[in-house]
Amino acid sequence: MATLRERAINAAETIAPLFGEFMGTFMVTATYGCNAQTGSITWMPTSIAFAVMVCMLALAHVSGGHLNPVISLGFGLVRKISWLQVFGYCLAQLCGGLAGGGVVNVLVSGSVDIGPKHNYGMLDILIVEVLFSTVVGFVALSCM
Repeated sequence: MATLRERAINAAETIAPLFGEFMGTFMVTATYGCNAQTGSITWMPTSIAFAVMVCMLALAHVSGGHLNPVISLGFGLVRKISWLQVFGYCLAQLCGGLAGGGVVNVLVSGSVDIGPKHNYGMLDILIVEVLFSTVVGFVALSCM
């Protein structure tokens, strides 16, 4: 029979990766949303890249630092993590992204206009998203 201390440790080991994925995705989404307001061509991509890098490195030993459902799905497909973990990570990432967007919405006192610019449509976004997600997934599976 497990002691109270052992049960608490088991619960923490179960929750820590999910909380890490939530917080990492929250930070990246909040960084993107805040930067969308400034419109700085130089610092927007730089700060987002640093947010992703720092969160992935900080969470690598906790959850793997996926921060993206594509990476979690890829890890599930190659059986590096279980499908239960894939589901939990994707749910935590979705909730973290929504929470980050909600915080940005409150901070800027209104909506953040994020979408296609000028003459780009949803098909263009879909093509770029599939291409970039494939590259990110390939790199993550090769390096993590």
